[in-house]
Amino acid sequence: MARPSKKSADQKLQIVLSVLRGEATAAEAARRGGVSEQSVHSWKRVFLDSGRDGLEQGQKRRTSRELELEAENEELKAARKEHDEAHEAVQQAAAAAQEAHDLMIQWDKEVNKQRERANSKHRELRNTKQEADKAHRFYIVSLRCLHSIQDMMRARRSAEAGEGERPTARVEVQDLMSKLMSGDTLTTEELMELQRFD
Repeated sequence: MARPSKKSADQKLQIVLSVLRGEATAAEAARRGGVSEQSVHSWKRVFLDSGRDGLEQGQKRRTSRELELEAENEELKAARKEHDEAHEAVQQAAAAAQEAHDLMIQWDKEVNKQRERANSKHRELRNTKQEADKAHRFYIVSLRCLHSIQDMMRARRSAEAGEGERPTARVEVQDLMSKLMSGDTLTTEELMELQRFD
C-alpha cells in the first residue's frame, strides 16, 4: 500500500494537469513526481469532481458506505455521551443513597439511645411506685394498729368509768379501715372523719 502523499495542492495540480494535457502518462507523471500511479489517478478524479479545492482539502468523493459509517459513528458518539451522562446520574444517585443510608443508621442509633433512656426511666418509675405501694401498705398497717390501740385505750377508760363504748363510731372506724386495707382511696371527708374518731 502506498504511503499518503505529502505533496502540496499546487504540486498535485501540476502533476494532474500534465496528465490532462497529454504531456505525460499517469505512470510517467507518477515517476517524475515520486508518487504512486494510483495517487495520480486519485488526484485526477478529485480534481475533475471538485477542482483545486478538492486537492487542497485532500478529500475525495465519499461513497455511500463512508456516509453510512460516518452516520453510525455519530450515533455511537451520541450513545456514548448518553451512556456517560446516565453513568454519572447513577453515580450521583448511588452517592445520595449511601448518604441517606448513613443518615438512617445515625437516626437508628439515636432512636435506640432514646428508647433505652425511656426504658430506664420507666424502670425507675416502676421501682418508685413499688416503694410507694410498700410505704402505703406500711402506713395502712400502722394506722390500723394505732386505731386498735386507741380502741383498747377507750374501752379501758370506759370500763374504768363504767361507761359503754360508742358502737356507731367504732363501726364507722372499722368500715373506713377496711376500705383502706382493701386498697381503696379515702376521700378528704373520710380522712377528716377518721381523724375525728381518734
